Amino acid sequence: MDAQFIGFSQILVYLGAVTILILFTVLLTRNDEIEVSPGRDAPGNFIAVFISVITFVMMAVIVWLTPQGAQEPVENLDSGIRKLGELLFSEYIVPIETIALLLTAALIGAVLIAMRESGDKEQS
Repeated sequence: MDAQFIGFSQILVYLGAVTILILFTVLLTRNDEIEVSPGRDAPGNFIAVFISVITFVMMAVIVWLTPQGAQEPVENLDSGIRKLGELLFSEYIVPIETIALLLTAALIGAVLIAMRESGDKEQS
């Protein structure tokens, strides 16, 4: 469909959403009573390295097998991206800024809740 910009934008948005979810889970489910000291021989290390190597090999094979230059250039692609950018920063600027403020407020709220819980544990 030749919509690389839209696809890349979706990837960035979903990565941001997953990052926020991870921050929420780490901040809200943190338990200071459990001491974790992962060693070099921990079984999780081997599994993590194995999955990382498999993922890297799969991505390298996909990149290697992708035909380069097989597609014809798209005409007037610049105008489509330009129209999208103008729409995002003119007509849809209020929803984008609202979402940015909500995500920032949610992150600050998660930090405050986590700090308050850790302060309660230290006092007791």
